[in-house]
Amino acid sequence: MRKILLVLLYLLGTAAAQAATPLQRMQQLVDYVGVDYPGAVAGGEVVNPVGYAEMLDFSRTIQDLAEGLPVTEARPEIRTTAALLNSLVTARSDAHQVSEATGKLRQLLINGYDLAVTPARTPDLQRGKALFAQQCTSCHGVEGKGNGPLASTLEPAPTNFTDLDRYRQRTLHGLYSTITHGVNGTAMKSYAKLPDDDRWALAFYVGQLAPTDLMKFEGKQVLLAGSIALD
Repeated sequence: MRKILLVLLYLLGTAAAQAATPLQRMQQLVDYVGVDYPGAVAGGEVVNPVGYAEMLDFSRTIQDLAEGLPVTEARPEIRTTAALLNSLVTARSDAHQVSEATGKLRQLLINGYDLAVTPARTPDLQRGKALFAQQCTSCHGVEGKGNGPLASTLEPAPTNFTDLDRYRQRTLHGLYSTITHGVNGTAMKSYAKLPDDDRWALAFYVGQLAPTDLMKFEGKQVLLAGSIALD
């Protein structure tokens, strides 16, 4: 699995916008809980009350949205998993359990509803960098560390895109979805008016801020070797 991650790190280096549907909203929140829950709860204790309140709200919303999804063969398992996720968050369960539930739920949604989770064209990282400088640095900072001029006034705080632990939990589509739809109850607004290619460019740009140059180089070497082993 490490080799696959390295390849993805290397690749990171190289539909019309609209309001989120219930399915898109659910997918976005699943990604958000999977990434941010460890920063809210540790060892069964709440370490960030504001963050935990957000996780509770999101997990309950996920369960509610699951009840209204279109009927497919996947829906019963999605509903069950969404209920499990809500119970885990409510019980302040271990982050690993929550991560397993969100990962399973994400895959069930993708497979059960044929969701597209990749861009139509190769994202332009230089375009993404320019957009980040124009649109995002006031909150996220020039280097994406979540320390922009407005950061101290925001609750919850802006994302630190250079956090490796958080990076390992998130997906590029999750970043794209957040850029597209924003996050209710936070300062993260929707950028749905940007062209689809621009939103993907931004997602890929911020998605490669955490890995080191060495990690990207190792990924390139694995890719050039011509094979990926699942070890």
